[in-house]
Amino acid sequence: MKRVVLVLLLLASLLFLPFTVSAAETDASPTALEKITEETRDGLLSLLPDVAKQHLSDPTDGTAVKDALGFRSLFSLLANAITNGETKLGGRMSALFALSVLFGAVSLFVKGSTAAVFMQSAAALSFFSLLFETTSHILGFFSDLASFATGISPILVTLLAAGGGTATAAAANGGFAAFLSVLTLFSTTVLPPLLRLLFALALLSALGNHTLIRELSGRISGIAVLLFSVLSMLLLASLAFQSALASSADSVALRTVKYTASSAIPLVGGTLSGALGALTASLSLLKNTLGGTAVIVLLSLLLPPLVEVFLLRLTLSFSESLATFTEASSLREVIARFRGILDLALAALVIVSLLFLLTIGVFVGISPFG
Repeated sequence: MKRVVLVLLLLASLLFLPFTVSAAETDASPTALEKITEETRDGLLSLLPDVAKQHLSDPTDGTAVKDALGFRSLFSLLANAITNGETKLGGRMSALFALSVLFGAVSLFVKGSTAAVFMQSAAALSFFSLLFETTSHILGFFSDLASFATGISPILVTLLAAGGGTATAAAANGGFAAFLSVLTLFSTTVLPPLLRLLFALALLSALGNHTLIRELSGRISGIAVLLFSVLSMLLLASLAFQSALASSADSVALRTVKYTASSAIPLVGGTLSGALGALTASLSLLKNTLGGTAVIVLLSLLLPPLVEVFLLRLTLSFSESLATFTEASSLREVIARFRGILDLALAALVIVSLLFLLTIGVFVGISPFG
């Protein structure tokens, strides 16, 4: 009789145990998720540029991120880039075109003389003084993007690791480190001396030897764009392969944990498995909003130098057409060399931005959460 009573008491305690554990897990899970969300929000807000903060008040709110990526916000960012008073873009464009008109008119009267060389040299120096400032804005974009990538990397790694994606988190950490290495190499070691060399060739084009300088400038720019494009493709291929393997490993591990918990521990295991699924789903959504925030930050950083380079290049294209109309071939060659520098700058901005977007997309798009 005593044994029967003990068995009944044991069974009763086992029946009540799952309900107690389930209540504890239910109370704890939202607290952990809210803490992760709050830390993510604070970290992203500290990284947002002032322009982006005007359009995105909460980077962890999916609706707010969606609105910030809407047409109205994008148009506002574009308008801010065009009307940016720091670049004095309108005045520089007007000065470029006015100088082209002036030197084009002068070239009609000083062809084939020493005065023509002097006029071309003055034009080259004028264009240089108006365009060289753009290089600092381009390099500033690379610096700001590197700072943002450095700050967002631990946030993304934390989200991946919190959901059980330890292998994917390690791959993401290494991927961002590789991206920063490539960006630093390009923006501090390769691009600054390359731009200075091309500006020097553009100034020398005022003295003659247009064919040689044209071919040299074209080959230097072409080789630089080709090498960086190939390097970017190799980096992305490596990141995609590593992240896919890591995501597969994490997904198998998480599914194994869920299945083991559900089958080995009746009632309690099902509750734990459901809580884990809810947590990973919430973290996956939070990770997606982080990707949207990264796009908004990229646009706020990219649009000012991109618009500046594009509009200045457009002005030089009109100036080159004007030089062709006035048959000022030497002036046209000088303008073409400066336009080629802006072409290289435009390619650099686009390639680096695409590399950043694809790097973010690799780790946001591939989910280790099963």
